[in-house]
Amino acid sequence: DDLDAVAVCRSMPVRCRMSPPPSVRVNLGGRDPGDGPYATTDALCRGEDGSRWAFVGWIWGDEARSASIAMSSLFLERRNAWFVSGYQDSGAWGRYAVETAAVELAEAGYASLFFEGEKAGLDDWRRLLVGGLPADILYLNSHGQPWQFHLHEDERAVPHDMPFMNRPMALSMVHSFSLQRPADPNTVGGRALARGVYAYVGSVDEPYLSAFVPPILQTRRIRAGVPFLIAGRQWPGSGPMEGLWKITTIGDPFMIAPPPESFSTPTVAIPDAAVVPDAIPLIDLARADMKAISSEPTRASDAIRRLVLLGNDEIAIELWSGILEKGDAAAVASAAPAVLDPLFRMRKWREFVGAYQRLPREARDSDARDMLWHLGAPRLSTINDPGTMALLRGEIRTPQPQADLAVIMPHLDRVFGRGAGRAELLRRIEAETDPARRGALERLR
Repeated sequence: DDLDAVAVCRSMPVRCRMSPPPSVRVNLGGRDPGDGPYATTDALCRGEDGSRWAFVGWIWGDEARSASIAMSSLFLERRNAWFVSGYQDSGAWGRYAVETAAVELAEAGYASLFFEGEKAGLDDWRRLLVGGLPADILYLNSHGQPWQFHLHEDERAVPHDMPFMNRPMALSMVHSFSLQRPADPNTVGGRALARGVYAYVGSVDEPYLSAFVPPILQTRRIRAGVPFLIAGRQWPGSGPMEGLWKITTIGDPFMIAPPPESFSTPTVAIPDAAVVPDAIPLIDLARADMKAISSEPTRASDAIRRLVLLGNDEIAIELWSGILEKGDAAAVASAAPAVLDPLFRMRKWREFVGAYQRLPREARDSDARDMLWHLGAPRLSTINDPGTMALLRGEIRTPQPQADLAVIMPHLDRVFGRGAGRAELLRRIEAETDPARRGALERLR
């Protein structure tokens, strides 16, 4: 018919329960999948017999989030694809190998990198997190639960190990439960969406491995012009997993990622009515803020944020250095939260620590802590300063503190003396009132 895809722009449950017609039930080798749960986006746009008449992309959230998803889909180029796979290259897992997909994209003009096998372990992953990922598209193979994802040799990562992004990113994640609770930032998918993922193929429940479209097939489809979300769907005639099932698709269903040489930005005539009257260029606002800092110290934050919006991280950091030299406490307090992002992207570890230590307690939110640990974890063995190690010890993240403790305990012993790591663990066990968290800490002991 005339309709190929529908964007559903509203809040709704990510999962639903229903009794699909026999013709669209997934074949589980004699096992009855029952009434679900199924992905709501997969249940929509189907006829009474269950046959699909359109693919669905889901855009949800407030006005700013929805506009960000729509504009990113329309105007960003998708040239840089990264592949990370913790799967073994044998049996059913071998169908999800990423090397061939990465090579074929490179031959088509994309910039592509792949990490699999021993190069996709937890330590290697954490090194990739330093400064944020520059990828436009990430294909990530793992397994686990909503609150964890496993990499090579079953090494376990948690939601705060999801990357920051240097630009908005599309994500295809082979992981059973990553989108079970997409609005919860303490889940794998929820943290990715909060960080700036604007197109996402993932699962709301246990779908079994074969429900996911292998990366090589997805990338061949997008090279041919198939929209990103639809490339991650099982199509009619593709096998026993083509029926109504548990894979969901978040974002613009028509967003494409064509080969770079075929991408051209259309010339659009902007009508006079669309021009904002009396608009002030952002650079002029930033200059005005910088000039006003001496008399209005709290404008330091606005100056840095506007420089960041202009893409001038280096100038923002130079401004921060000048504010520190002048020593105006009010300007320092204003600028410290704003300068964390550029310091993180530029991988300025010492300067980041200095800014973090000047943050008001209320500004030490989950993003700030994650940036601190993303920069600090890979270099723990080189940190000998007791003050810096004490800072990391004091900023161990919840709701899974055992993950950070497992990393830092040996280094607490090295810097503070034998038994310091165990003492910190015991202190936290004693203070923990949540039974599940206490159990996780006890297992670490």
